[in-house]
Amino acid sequence: RRRTRQELAVAVPGGGDGGGSSNGMADIRRQLDSRRWAIVVAPGMFWPSADRLLGSARPEFVRLACLLLAMILGLLDHWTGFEVSFSIFYLMPVAIATWYASLRGGSFISLACATIWLAADLTSGHSYSYPSIAVWNAIVRLGYFLITARLLSSLQRKLFIQEQMANTDTLTGLANVRSFCERFEAELSRAQRYRHPFTVAYMDLDNFKT
Repeated sequence: RRRTRQELAVAVPGGGDGGGSSNGMADIRRQLDSRRWAIVVAPGMFWPSADRLLGSARPEFVRLACLLLAMILGLLDHWTGFEVSFSIFYLMPVAIATWYASLRGGSFISLACATIWLAADLTSGHSYSYPSIAVWNAIVRLGYFLITARLLSSLQRKLFIQEQMANTDTLTGLANVRSFCERFEAELSRAQRYRHPFTVAYMDLDNFKT
């Protein structure tokens, strides 16, 4: 970490007197500290291998995997009986399909989960006073799954916009210091992993924004 902060100083924008470099170095240190805490709550922190696999997989594969997961949950729901609720576990394939495939894929899996839940509920021996009650419960759960998929899709879209805004300079539209820090750490880690030489080239434009 110390080596990273020292080498980052060469790319800090500022004047030739060094004052801008000192202020920029303080900003970089704050960003590195905030990034260190942000990594702890990253979505792929707990299952990084699965996150990389699903992120690089085709949407069709993701939807098929989520459908198989929903069927497995339906079998478990059937075997455990109607007294044990499995409703919350059906959110896993819905969330995965929405996040890694699309909102349309999440909606399809939502319909599949609601149908599988209804079949598991009826085949496990659960009897209702009116048959329409089971259908109503399935519709309610379908609405619950669809709302969850819609919220996740909206969250993903806003996170993407926020990430683009956080890594882009508002005046020039170019990559800012935060983006440089992320690329620098990635390239430095790659150079250390493969033991390749690493070079940093930069240009300092005085009074660029004045």
